Parts: sequence; structure tokens; C-alpha cells
Amino acid sequence: MWETPRDATPRAATAPPETLHLVPPAFFYLFLFLPYGAGGAFVAVTVGGLAGRAGVSDGDVAGLFAIWLMPHIWKFVWAPAIDWLGTQRGWHLAANVVASAGLGAMGIVPMGPQSLGVLRALALVAGVASTIVAMATESLVAERTPPTQLGRVAGWMQAGNAGGIAFGGTGLALAQRTGVPAAASLLAVVLLACSLPLAFVRFPPRRDAGEGLRKAARDLSSEVLSILRSRSGQLGLVVCALPLGMGAAANLFAAISPDWRASPALVATSTGVASGVISVLGSLVGGRLSDSMPRRTAYIVAGLAVAAAAFAMAGLPRTPAAFVVSVLAYNFANGLVYATFAAFVLEIIGRGAAATKYNILAALANVPYLFVAYLDGWVSNHHGRTAMLVADGLSGVAGALVLAAVTYALRRRPA
Repeated sequence: MWETPRDATPRAATAPPETLHLVPPAFFYLFLFLPYGAGGAFVAVTVGGLAGRAGVSDGDVAGLFAIWLMPHIWKFVWAPAIDWLGTQRGWHLAANVVASAGLGAMGIVPMGPQSLGVLRALALVAGVASTIVAMATESLVAERTPPTQLGRVAGWMQAGNAGGIAFGGTGLALAQRTGVPAAASLLAVVLLACSLPLAFVRFPPRRDAGEGLRKAARDLSSEVLSILRSRSGQLGLVVCALPLGMGAAANLFAAISPDWRASPALVATSTGVASGVISVLGSLVGGRLSDSMPRRTAYIVAGLAVAAAAFAMAGLPRTPAAFVVSVLAYNFANGLVYATFAAFVLEIIGRGAAATKYNILAALANVPYLFVAYLDGWVSNHHGRTAMLVADGLSGVAGALVLAAVTYALRRRPA
């Protein structure tokens, strides 16, 4: 039986079967978070690729992923329901059924401009459901993980995210072998199976629905105020607003690959499955790193590792081998950032209303990512690709310096 945190809900008078865990094993979170990463990759790579080949314009293909992503900007609005109603198991299972069915249906709908309306609706439904899958997992991590293990658990959770991205992106290659409906159906079944670990987790009863609804209605504003008022919350807001470890240059690796004379097959392998696997390893290492030093320090180290990889890619010779090494190093560092960021934020928010507070900060973190992504594209267009990589690295260095300065200032200020 796994160790129970001191502040966890007491066990019932009749002990549950020994197969049920109040504190889930860390590796469970790889499976629980995998559908979240797979959903976006499936829409962007598999559905986008198939739709593009069927005559859908580039703008409409990009719009499908934007529609899937849109709920992730506003997900903190419905996060209080996950905190105060039902159980994380119920939310995860129900949302995973909806998200998996939506993704599977996207593969069955005939691709082409005439089906864009249906594809957009399915992308929106799957996007909303995927936010709930993620929030249920994040809430479970925050409530059940002992503080000394936050890094390790965050590493496994983000390994699921990175592994899901790699898995979701393989749908295009699978569709070429088995056909689109079969590939989409297989993906949906695998993603549904990712909820199975929750059958081995014990969930003490929460408050009744009426009390939960009233609490959820009050929760959003009160938790926003608690973040604004507390020193740890203010530090969390600063962390999420900084361009540290954004990893935005990865979006351009396929586009800039001709400068390194990399073949299409090499680009597909290095930026696809190989990058997914190396990001999983980076996430697991980042989780261990977060438990071995102060978590803000671990996050700064990970962000600087992304910057170092960008600088190295800018300075290395333009050869196919250098392209592969640079891409893998950059994505390994991205994995470090995924885990250290998650562990840092989980440490800041504590256990109360975890889904609400985590997703307020996660939504804010989209702002610097979009800024750096735009900056990289602008610099590449106007000053070249070497300058783009340098700018990407400098943005991370600037973010690390600001975070270190703000942390120092907040530590000197009375609580």
C-alpha cells in the first residue's frame, strides 16, 4: 500500500481492497495525461495532414487546431466544477469518452472543404473535453501527492503529455497503412484505455451536489484573489508571464530544415517520434531534478537548457547530423521544462481548489508562448534563421534573469 499523506481524507471504517491506492503510483499519471497530448497532435498532424491533401486550405487546416486549442485559454472558468463536484475519476472517464469519440469521429468524417463545419464542431467538442481530462489529472496530482514527490509525479504527468503528442502524430502514418477510419478508431480505443488506472485508485466521497455547486460558484473569484494576495501566488503569476523555456522554435524546425540539407524522411523522424521519445525522457529527468533542488531553481535550469540548445543550433555547422542532434537536444530540454514548470506551479498552488488555481496560471502561460512564437517568426522573416535561434535563446535568458530577480525581491519582502 502506498503512503498516505497526513492531510488526506481518512479511510473508511471498512478498509478498501489492497489493490486500491489513496496515493496513486507516479507512473499512473503518464497514462492519465496521455490523452491530453494526443488530442492536439491528432488534430494538428493527422487530421490537418489528411484535410490538406483533400483540398482544405492551409488557413482552414490551421483553424481546426486553433478551434481545438481555444477552450484551453478559458478552461479556468469551468475548473471549479472539477474541484467541487463529483470525483476526478468520474470527470476523467466522462471527458475521455467524449474526447476519444470526437477524435475518432474526425477520422471517420469524409475529409474535404464540404465537411469543414462538422470537423470544426468535433474539434471544439474534443478540445473542451480534453481540458477536463487534464484538469482532473492535475487536481488528482495536487490533492494526493506528498510535497517531497511533486517533481517525480509532475515528470510522469508531463511524460504522458509528451508521449501523447508523439502518439497522436503517428495517426497520419498509420492511416496510410490501415485507412483513415481504422486508424482513428484504434487511436480512440487506446486513448479510452488510458483511464483504466483510475479503477485502482480510491476516491473518498466529496460534498453533496448542492453544496458543491454553491462552492464552485464562489470559487473562481476567491481563488483569483488568493493568488493575487499571496506571495507564492504572485511568484506564480510572474513565472507564467515570463518567456522562460517556451520552446517555440520547435514549431519552425521542419520549415528551416532545408538550411541543414535534411531530407524529408530525416525531418519527419527527428521532429516526430524521436522528439516525442526524447521529450518523455526529458520530462522524467526534469521531475527528478525538481525533487533534488529548489523547484524555482530547477525551472530556471531547464529554461536555460532550452536557450543553450537554441544557441548551439545557431552555431553548429549546417549539416543533417547537426540538425538531428540540435532538434533532439532542444526537445529534451523542452521535456525538462514541462516537468519543472508543472512541479513549480503545483508547489505554489497547494491542495485547495487545485484545478482552478493551476489552470489560471496555465492559461496565463499561453501569453508569453504566443509572444515568443510570433517573435521567432518575425525575426526569421526579417533577419534570417540564425538570428531567429539566437532570439529564441535570448528570450529564455531574459526570462531566467527576471525570475531570479523577482524571486530574490519577494524573499526579502515580509510575507
